[in-house]
Amino acid sequence: MKYSSYGMLMHNVPSISFTVYDGQNSIYRLPHEAKGRLLPFSIFLYAHDSECRIRLENNEYCVAPGEAMILPHNVRHDFSMPQSGRITWSHIFLTADSVPLMDLYQIPLLRSREESQALLDALTKINRLLRQPETTFYDSIGKGIEMQISIMEICKIMLNRATPLTESLPFGANSGFFKLLSYINTHIDEPYSLSKLSEIAELSPPMVRKLFRSHFDQTPIDYVIKRKLLAACQLLTEVDMSVGYAAKAVGYDDQMYFSKQFKKHLGASPSQYKSAVSKEATLHRKNG
Repeated sequence: MKYSSYGMLMHNVPSISFTVYDGQNSIYRLPHEAKGRLLPFSIFLYAHDSECRIRLENNEYCVAPGEAMILPHNVRHDFSMPQSGRITWSHIFLTADSVPLMDLYQIPLLRSREESQALLDALTKINRLLRQPETTFYDSIGKGIEMQISIMEICKIMLNRATPLTESLPFGANSGFFKLLSYINTHIDEPYSLSKLSEIAELSPPMVRKLFRSHFDQTPIDYVIKRKLLAACQLLTEVDMSVGYAAKAVGYDDQMYFSKQFKKHLGASPSQYKSAVSKEATLHRKNG
């Protein structure tokens, strides 16, 4: 599997970061069903020649051949293919100053065929570039430029029909709430309390509670826990970190308590999660 991250900084614009965590492109799979789990990335899935069925919480969607779907990173999902078929998938993660864009925007799940093809083309090019060897310094420069062009195309498509989750919150780069979200996502190892969150945002505790409840439908501390666990998922699978080290890296000194929280929110122990992802990656390599 390949992992790469690229950042872009523009004047007076929050730093936009794109991450792709990808298996072999265009996987051929036998009829398959994968029980859902919480993932730290959004999933792009394109159906080439077979219908794909996706269940997100209580809703079911059908992705027809030639169509694609974006699965939010924070929603459990079930995936099945009634017939053998060829699919392309990639994990993608777009952030603005480390805040996931899906925390800020409602991005349509189903894409038009035109958008689906454009996303597929851009991601396919990125995957090809990631596998392409660099023999000279100039190869590296050219590869980086092509990568950035494809990333910007994905950003454009993703946000083309996206709408803010709510119009009532000040999401300017200098707003207290945005600064708080950015701080949490870049200081994942720190302990948090409502009073500390309030101090960072320069907002009253009741206002912080209200903003998280109205925007994310959860408490501030629940948001923090979710972010810590999502970061732990990345450390366990991408860095191949042990459970104990991953726990400490996201601010849990008590490994047993960390494992308890992990299982409560993700439905599996850290070891079970790591094993499941490893088996899935092996399957992708064999079928790629």
